[in-house]
Amino acid sequence: MRGAKKNVRSIKKTFIAGVLSAIISTLLMGSSATAAPTEEVQISAAADIVRIATAEVGYKERANNCNKYSGDCAAWCGMFARWVWNKAGVKKLPPAGYGKAWVATYWAKWGADQGLLKKRPAGTRGGSPKAGDAIVFGVPGSLNGHVGLVVKVHADGKLTTIDGNLSDKVTKRTIDPKTATTNGGAVYGYVKPTF
Repeated sequence: MRGAKKNVRSIKKTFIAGVLSAIISTLLMGSSATAAPTEEVQISAAADIVRIATAEVGYKERANNCNKYSGDCAAWCGMFARWVWNKAGVKKLPPAGYGKAWVATYWAKWGADQGLLKKRPAGTRGGSPKAGDAIVFGVPGSLNGHVGLVVKVHADGKLTTIDGNLSDKVTKRTIDPKTATTNGGAVYGYVKPTF
């Protein structure tokens, strides 16, 4: 019986020493066994976008489109998306203001100019959207459109988005990007954030 107890103690000590050795080795050698640091930062920052946007669901505008996301009282889907990206620490933001980020379809033009736009091929659910991306409805240059934030990509290609100024509030919804339209525009593409 004593020999069995000694054996169990010896095995436990060896196991603990092995685990501690592996942890120390990983700390000293860096995170080569895990995802690349930039991938980790992107995943973490995308999670911040999702968290910040989710906390705003249900917020309702005041009279005349006035809202807390900008000092401007106007259609505010772009104001909301830019505000969330800014709070999450996105490095490149579309310029604020009328004719810029306050116009939903400007996001696609700006994203293309920055090399950040992923167009959705017509008739598909493609475009490789990811959580944290801005989703743009409508063709660049059009005043009919909308911009929201992708918060989840489902296995079947559907998306859960959080949108400012949808029915005058911040709304969470699940859409099929192949068929969905908002404010007269179909899904044009996705603008990825940079961290």
